[in-house]
Amino acid sequence: MVVVSADLPFLDEAAVRGLLARLAEGGVDAVLARDAEGRDQPLVGAYLRAPLVRALAEIRAEEGELAGLPLRRLTSRLTLDHLAEERGARSPSTATPGRTSRRPARGSGSMDTC
Repeated sequence: MVVVSADLPFLDEAAVRGLLARLAEGGVDAVLARDAEGRDQPLVGAYLRAPLVRALAEIRAEEGELAGLPLRRLTSRLTLDHLAEERGARSPSTATPGRTSRRPARGSGSMDTC
């Protein structure tokens, strides 16, 4: 599944293909763009369906609903890799394949924007 925000006028086909290519390499649940300041961009990402559905179900079981929760609650449960937003180059990953990536919370996205 590819998720992209509606306000990305410079997002091109090559960037989306880069996300999908890295996801197809395996070992991760999702690949997110990372902006020039090093922040994850969960609304520019490619996600495997099964891990995404599992993580959403876990959160729903814990919280009762998803609306209003920050997207970091979701992405923190997934094994992630990243692509640098500039030039679509792969950036160093903070994720270890097979383990959940835990990073400091950043950004303001919420679950109801999924």
